[in-house]
Amino acid sequence: MVTVNEELTAEEWKRRYEREKEKVTRLRGKLERAEEELERWRKGETVSAEEQVSLKEESAAPTPSQVTEGTILTVIMRRLYFHYK
Repeated sequence: MVTVNEELTAEEWKRRYEREKEKVTRLRGKLERAEEELERWRKGETVSAEEQVSLKEESAAPTPSQVTEGTILTVIMRRLYFHYK
């Protein structure tokens, strides 16, 4: 989020920082689970729909026909790109 000429109090900055810190923690956990799932796929294992990681905030896990190794890699790479940008 980019805002021009925005003045925030120390308390507002602290709240924003804490909110972003929680989001980073949550995303790191999802990334770890997605990487574990990807490793299973690479080893030739089948990952059931219940075991698949959902990277969306409020959605159900995708069905096996919707997830491929390529889509998992794309999501992981995008997350890493924006995280370290």
